[in-house]
Amino acid sequence: MHWFFTALASLVPAAAGLVCGGFIGQKCVRWHRISSFEGGSGYFVIGAALAGAVAGFLTGAGCGLVMNRDAAAGYGITAGTALLVVLALALVITILCRLMADVPPRLNGNELMLEIEIKLPAGMAPPAAEGSSLQLHAVAGRTARGSQEGRWQHAQTRVEEGRWIVPGAVELFTERGRRMISVQLGGDELTGYQVPLPARPGREFLRWSEWGPRPRPPHPAWPETKASYRFRIQPRAQSSNG
Repeated sequence: MHWFFTALASLVPAAAGLVCGGFIGQKCVRWHRISSFEGGSGYFVIGAALAGAVAGFLTGAGCGLVMNRDAAAGYGITAGTALLVVLALALVITILCRLMADVPPRLNGNELMLEIEIKLPAGMAPPAAEGSSLQLHAVAGRTARGSQEGRWQHAQTRVEEGRWIVPGAVELFTERGRRMISVQLGGDELTGYQVPLPARPGREFLRWSEWGPRPRPPHPAWPETKASYRFRIQPRAQSSNG
């Protein structure tokens, strides 16, 4: 009868594992952007739920064997202990999946665009669209662990104080890592800038930053013979390039 009650006690954590696995699977589909192509995201959720059910059943069986309770008297204690173990594991797995995911930051519930303006060196003509690119990189250490392609708005290029300014925008696709942008205009040499933006930027970043880079003293000011940049964030629905 001990095996019977152990199996019976395992049904409770198995049911909890099924629900938790499905919940984690649904979150991972959104956090990790798992494609729904040919039902991929649905299969992933089902697989996660079944894996949770199996893990819950095995946890219940393991608790039953370790605790070795007598028949019905120990059924509630064994099932309850296994249930707590399953819930604790599900919580840890959920936190790890969230920390490892590229989740876009939000402001007031809105996803964000990073708007960039490049001020060309004095005397440089506006670039052609061909051969131009804009990318945002999430950098960990010295490695770009994720990238997002942006777009230049060549039709909105303008001139101020004798220098051409080219606007563009790229989706803020993750909270993780330092932000770097790589800029190429009209086939010129690829240039990179580090954007001092926190993981979850606040309303103060809705305003344009000062033109950078800004060398620290005692280094001289950034020369007009080199390109400068500035940035701000905008809700995706309001961005001109969203």
